[in-house]
Amino acid sequence: MLRRFRTWSQALRIEPKNPRLLNTRGYLHLVRGDLDAALADFNVAVGIDLKYPQPYNNRGLVWISRGEPAKAVADFDSALRIDPDYVDALNNRGYALTQLKKYGEAIASLTRATELDQNYVNAWNNRGLAYHFDGKFEQAASDFTRSIELEPENRKYFIHRAESLAELGKERESQADMAHALWLDRLAPVNARLKLNPQDADALLQRARLRLSAEQYDAALADVAAVLSLVPASSTAAADAYVTKAQILVAQKDYAAAVSAATVAIEQGQQVSAASVRGDAYFLMQKYELAISDYQAARRIDAQVQQAFNMHAEELEKSGQIEQAGFFREQAEALNPEAANAAGEQEARTASPFPTDATSTDDGTEPAAADAPKTASNDE
Repeated sequence: MLRRFRTWSQALRIEPKNPRLLNTRGYLHLVRGDLDAALADFNVAVGIDLKYPQPYNNRGLVWISRGEPAKAVADFDSALRIDPDYVDALNNRGYALTQLKKYGEAIASLTRATELDQNYVNAWNNRGLAYHFDGKFEQAASDFTRSIELEPENRKYFIHRAESLAELGKERESQADMAHALWLDRLAPVNARLKLNPQDADALLQRARLRLSAEQYDAALADVAAVLSLVPASSTAAADAYVTKAQILVAQKDYAAAVSAATVAIEQGQQVSAASVRGDAYFLMQKYELAISDYQAARRIDAQVQQAFNMHAEELEKSGQIEQAGFFREQAEALNPEAANAAGEQEARTASPFPTDATSTDDGTEPAAADAPKTASNDE
């Protein structure tokens, strides 16, 4: 930025009355936050060439930054008198009119901007804001949806739409948008790392997992493929990537492919997490005995593991293997949280920290006072 600023300043020493050079240097001042210097350059530029619309538009941006939207609208109007189809001026004028609470005029200006450029995301967002503040929440949500279509990783559009949906009483959709905005907050630093180094395998795997959580399965698989192309085939990083790949494939209901990916991870040493996801794939394939084996290898205990035991017991019963079925029923019951709690309470009632007969010791002396009993720990 500083180099560009010096370049334009040097050019102006050669051509001090060049309005385009002045406009460009003024814009660089504006971006740097030096509003006084920007305003000075724009003032000179418009005085030199009254038919040059850009410095009017950019001077309007200075007035917006200074909190003077009425002056901004006057400058945007001047730019539009020179060029009625100046789309940036139409957009900026609509934004300034929204600040002045002139929502109808703002919407008209922004509508013209979207007609001239249907991919102008700022105009769609700004019109959505004008509609929202005007109480037209359906139209606002529609415009924010268009903004999201154009820039799906810009969190502010999801927040804006969430606010409009909340006004419409669509709480579930509003909460989903807010949750996605938070997800984008997590994604942003990962994308920043990848912008600096597109071959950062750890960042690619993080993004794959984030995309999996957002059900962006194809994009997640693309990230995993990139990781596997960057890391050694027998590395821990590759094993982790195969586990993530298996999780994505389970979510896509491609269970056979998930089993294959998890098996590769297991062969490369990722026993616990890979066995767990392969168990899920087997479970969803209704291969309950294989699922149970993997769940045991993963040392996993939850409701799905309990269901796998019950489903396998049911299979055994249907084939007449009653005794074996009973064993798996017992295992399932042991995983029942209520049964486990009841068993723990019973054990706590029957266990005693003291001997049954503590009236004497082997040498005939009185026993020492016992310590107070300790509360039983669930870990013991």
